[in-house]
Amino acid sequence: NIRALGVIAEGSSGKGVALIGIEGQPARPVRAGDSIAPGIVLAEVQKDGVVIDRSGARQEIRIATKPAPQGILKAP
Repeated sequence: NIRALGVIAEGSSGKGVALIGIEGQPARPVRAGDSIAPGIVLAEVQKDGVVIDRSGARQEIRIATKPAPQGILKAP
């Protein structure tokens, strides 16, 4: 159970840093290319998520976004 909570992507290069949470543990910053857990590497950082490599299998994880607030008041 890996969650991407935030990213700082370096353009479209795939480089950058992501705030990653694993199995309910506190989130920690991980740089592209670094190991997240045994057999799992942060392969890419994108503007809206990350790509992880699990022993050769790639998986995209998107940052969860909150829906826009409902009932916004309009000016008279």
